Amino acid sequence: MILAIDPSASMGGGFVGRIETELQALTSLPGVRLPGDRRLANRAHADRHGVQVPDELMALLWSYSEHGSPAVAD
Repeated sequence: MILAIDPSASMGGGFVGRIETELQALTSLPGVRLPGDRRLANRAHADRHGVQVPDELMALLWSYSEHGSPAVAD
């Protein structure tokens, strides 16, 4: 079952602005973070600095790209 609620139907058009204000106030407190904050920070870091892949894993991936993965049935 999916339950979808349109908050503007009962709370008016200013709902998004009020929520943004509340979330900004919350995140300004020490130790508070929102779900997804770490993921977004990690993604931004990877965009700027790349992703480190261990040599052993990279060699395995290259092998799969050249010869196919042993997990794939013929």
